[in-house]
Amino acid sequence: MENEEKMKQINLKLTPKQLDQLEKLSNAMGNVSKSNLIRIAITEYLMKYENLLEK
Repeated sequence: MENEEKMKQINLKLTPKQLDQLEKLSNAMGNVSKSNLIRIAITEYLMKYENLLEK
């Protein structure tokens, strides 16, 4: 039996400019969903600053 990851929904507000840029990025990357783009960005940021999380 596989362990399914539990997800928690958060309320995230973007400015109109951020939303527009996210939409353009989504389209440019082959219609990757905006939520997946946000998840990817968070993962990359956490990996970049992993040393800060170890404390």
